[in-house]
Amino acid sequence: MRRVRDPVRITTVSGEALPAPALSNLKQRLITGALGIPVALLVVILGGWLLTVAGVAVAVIGVLEFYAVIAQRGLRPLMTGGVLLTAALTVSAAVGQPLWGLGIVMAGGPAAWMLGYRRPRDLAVTLAGVLYVGAPLSLLLLLRAHPDGLAWLLFVLVLTWSTDSFAYVGGRWWGRTPLAPHISPQKTLEGALIGTIGGVGAGMIVLWWAGLTSPATLLLVSTAPLAVMIGDLLESGLKRVCQVKDSHLAGLNLLPGHGGILDRIDGLLLAAVLCAAVIFTLPA
Repeated sequence: MRRVRDPVRITTVSGEALPAPALSNLKQRLITGALGIPVALLVVILGGWLLTVAGVAVAVIGVLEFYAVIAQRGLRPLMTGGVLLTAALTVSAAVGQPLWGLGIVMAGGPAAWMLGYRRPRDLAVTLAGVLYVGAPLSLLLLLRAHPDGLAWLLFVLVLTWSTDSFAYVGGRWWGRTPLAPHISPQKTLEGALIGTIGGVGAGMIVLWWAGLTSPATLLLVSTAPLAVMIGDLLESGLKRVCQVKDSHLAGLNLLPGHGGILDRIDGLLLAAVLCAAVIFTLPA
C-alpha cells in the first residue's frame, strides 16, 4: 500500500480539500453522540418497523458512501443496483427471511451482466459494497428477532460504541506509540489498549444485566473489541488508498464530528459478523 505523506491534498468524497492537520472536533463529537445515542437506543428498544426503516436507511447511506469513496479510484459502481440489493438484503433479514435477500444478491451480478454491464471490476465493487455494508447490518436486524435479541443487539452496540469512545479518549490523552502509521497515523497502541478495556468492561455489564454470561460469551466479549478496531482500520485503509478524509456524502453530513455514516459504523460491521456467528451458534 502506498503511503500518503503529509502534507497532501486529502478530500471528502465531494472533492472538497481539507487542511492537515484538522482542528479538534471533540466538541462536535460529544454533541452528536449525546443526541444520537439515545435516539439509536430508543429505536433498538422499540424495534419493529421503526428499526427496519432505520436499518435500511443506514445501510443505504453507508453503501452509497462506500461507492463514493471507491469512485475516487476511477471505479464506477452501479449505485442504483447496489442500493436496491442492499435494501433487499436488509429488509429480508428484518422480516426473518435472510435467504431471500441472499438469493437476490447472488442473482444481482449475473442479472447486471445480462443487462449489458460488462466491466467486471465495477460489478465486483458493487457487490463488495453490498456485502461489506449490507450483510453485517442485516445480521444485526436478524439478531433483533433472536429470543434474547434486544439484549444481544444492545451488547453489540454498547461494546462497539465503548471501544470507539475509550480508544479515542485514551489516544488523545495518553497516546504515544503509533498503532498503524501507514494506515491511520493518529491511532495509537495506548488508545487501542484503553479502547479494549472499555469495550470489554461495557460488554460485561450488558452480559451481566441480561444474564447471558457463559464461557462462550466471555470469550466473545474479550475478542469483539479487537474486531471493532480491525474494522476501523480496514475502512481507514480504504480511505487512505482513495485519499479521502471522511466518507460523508456532499450535502449530507448527518454526524458532525464523526465523518460519514460509514466512518461511524466501520468497527460495528466486523463486530456484527463476529458476534452474530457466535450468538447464532449458542445453545438455546
